[in-house]
Amino acid sequence: TYTSLLSFVPLLALMFAVLKGLGVQNRLEPLLLEHIAVGGEEFVGRIIEYINNTNVGRLGTFGLVFLVMTVLTLLSNIEDAFNSIWYVRETRSLMRRFADYFSVVTLGPIFLVLAVTMTASLESQGIVLQLKQTAYIGPIVIFLFKVLPYVAMWAAFAFLYIFMPNIQVRLQAAVIGGIVGGTLWQLTQWGYVNFQVGVARYNAIYGTMAALPIFMIWLYLSWVIVLVGLEVSYAWQNLGSLRQDKLEGAVSSLEREGVCLALMLYLGRRFQKGAPPARAHQVAAELGLPSRLVRQLLSELVDLHLLVEVEDGDRDETGYLPARSLDGLRVTEFLLKVRGADHPRLAGDAPDLVRARLVEEGLLNAAAAKLGDQTLADLIRDGSEFQCESRQSNSCISPSSSTA
Repeated sequence: TYTSLLSFVPLLALMFAVLKGLGVQNRLEPLLLEHIAVGGEEFVGRIIEYINNTNVGRLGTFGLVFLVMTVLTLLSNIEDAFNSIWYVRETRSLMRRFADYFSVVTLGPIFLVLAVTMTASLESQGIVLQLKQTAYIGPIVIFLFKVLPYVAMWAAFAFLYIFMPNIQVRLQAAVIGGIVGGTLWQLTQWGYVNFQVGVARYNAIYGTMAALPIFMIWLYLSWVIVLVGLEVSYAWQNLGSLRQDKLEGAVSSLEREGVCLALMLYLGRRFQKGAPPARAHQVAAELGLPSRLVRQLLSELVDLHLLVEVEDGDRDETGYLPARSLDGLRVTEFLLKVRGADHPRLAGDAPDLVRARLVEEGLLNAAAAKLGDQTLADLIRDGSEFQCESRQSNSCISPSSSTA
């Protein structure tokens, strides 16, 4: 909300600068006052009047840079929030952010004004007026024109849910989320206007400045609704794995190590076969694991320099590849890295702490003696030595004692 308020004037300045070039900037003002400035029409109206009379070209180099950077900060924060809901770790590059965000700021207002203009023009056509007066078709036509604002809002929300996250969002999921978010937004707007939430209280405290806190509350509610719709989009696209995602917190540390090893073996096998880098959702689907857990562990393996992220040039998710040759990566070395054994130990020489460390070292030495110099590449080549138990247990038997 704070960033939105800070970026509100620069964002409007860029939008009006684009529309001024087309001579249609006056068509944007009614839309902003009707939908954005709920409860703060006077406050926003004064800002729009000031911006409308301002020549952006006279701001100078420093002013233009500040204007653009403020808008980029707002859009970048929106993308980060969306990526957080989608559990996407990587963001767009700086150049791609600039190109994509510039498209939103320039083309968005143009399409918005075109949609409103076409709707108003269509509604004033003679044939439409005649259809409205028809006994049977008239009510349907009137209903369609009443629904059009909702459809436009659904489309705007769906576009936001598809474009802003740095992940491939399916059209169906975006539309479902757009319908939920757009409808909630329209209903909240109606209730906020008709019930005048907080107006009397803020008028008594702030007087003529009451429009500012009222507008800030509406801005906050708007972003909450946008994020609710995005959560619906995420849930719809990941219906199959949501039940598994609930088990993420119940996974033991030992099982997490096993999953990390399984991820490395799967990605290493694909790499040896010459397959393209696998994306997180592909890995989760192939191994039958919760998508959130897979994304989290893949990110941890990247931080440990065991995997690397690879851009595929599309807007899809980043792919993953082994960061080093698996022929030189021993299983014991991998497990020590995953367990964080190379991190500094806590200071302390209490007898119980020393005894616990000795037990831990004994377990590590026993595992090293059991596995020997076996590498991850050996596990991939000798996969026949592993036998999977029933699907209900979802666990694998260790290699036969011949590897000792």
